[in-house]
Amino acid sequence: MRVHLTWVVPFSIFLASCGGGGSSSTPISCTPSGGMTFSGKSFSFNLPTGIAVDGNNNVWVTNTGGNTVTELPASNPNAPIVYSSTSFHFDLPANVAIDGNNNVWITNLNNASVTKIPSGSPNSPIVYSSQFTSPFFPLGIAVDGTNNIWIANKGDLSGNGSLTEITSSGSITNNPGGSDGIYNPTIDAIDSSNNIWLTNSSQASVTKFIPSTPSTSITYSSSNCSLCGFITPFGIAIDGSGNVWITDNAANSVVELPTSTPTSPVVYNASKYGFSEPSGIAVDGANNIWVVSNDGGIVTEIPASNPNNPNVFKSSGSCSNLSGTYVGIAIDGTGNVWASNDTDNSVTEFVKAGNPTTVPLR
Repeated sequence: MRVHLTWVVPFSIFLASCGGGGSSSTPISCTPSGGMTFSGKSFSFNLPTGIAVDGNNNVWVTNTGGNTVTELPASNPNAPIVYSSTSFHFDLPANVAIDGNNNVWITNLNNASVTKIPSGSPNSPIVYSSQFTSPFFPLGIAVDGTNNIWIANKGDLSGNGSLTEITSSGSITNNPGGSDGIYNPTIDAIDSSNNIWLTNSSQASVTKFIPSTPSTSITYSSSNCSLCGFITPFGIAIDGSGNVWITDNAANSVVELPTSTPTSPVVYNASKYGFSEPSGIAVDGANNIWVVSNDGGIVTEIPASNPNNPNVFKSSGSCSNLSGTYVGIAIDGTGNVWASNDTDNSVTEFVKAGNPTTVPLR
């Protein structure tokens, strides 16, 4: 079981996507009034990893270690709703995505399944399991513009991963690993043209999968993007201009693939941006990039207006209220930044730190 967790815990993110417009963001306040931490028995947080915000600004968190999912209602996040019964089929729930109808989708890494929590009837889940091609270790999950669900299946170490689609009508298509740039994919994100971007951490590459013509899919690695410096690319987000942003945990960097020239990346390094094993990444409504690090309670903002002047917040500096290991990040429709913390078993809300996004994020 631990071998599966190593794919999730050090790198977990919520798949954030584009926003647009707005002014530059207000930096995180390092005082307790600048953030609220939710923890304790009632929240049932246990290795919280994936995090997402639905269209009503409710926050959803997967508890990888506790086999539960916690919802923090927008109206009162101190009154959590915990989903835990066997009908949800949770087993190492890894990541979460919200579709355009506010349905919540959960990948279950350890039992080869995906759970749909329907909007309006959350206690009547729909579980997809037997339909998938083995080996199936679903990790990443994202929703395209027509409400098709795309699942990054880590597969096994021989390259037998895949990219699986659950269409809005419920049919399932499997795009096998070893072709079209798909090789043990971990996380996926979707651009405005409904192309699926995959991080292949075991292959040090990132793939743009083109569903309409898979054979024209493009993979970026050392062979065609030597400056990318990928070692273990994992987290991925796409901003409002179509630029692709990738966290690389082992390289201690964030790589931007510009939409017009993706083979001429911009690399943001730890020495300036404070990264320490960067994992989760999200984009707010003004195209500011937010990154959490897996080591040391660090939150970094790369402002769209001046990316060379980052805001770095860490517990070893003046931000004593930051602690633990932040792994997942999401931004809600009012600009609050939410981060999951798997060592403190908590979720932190940084109030009005970012710019409002349009949710659900896709």
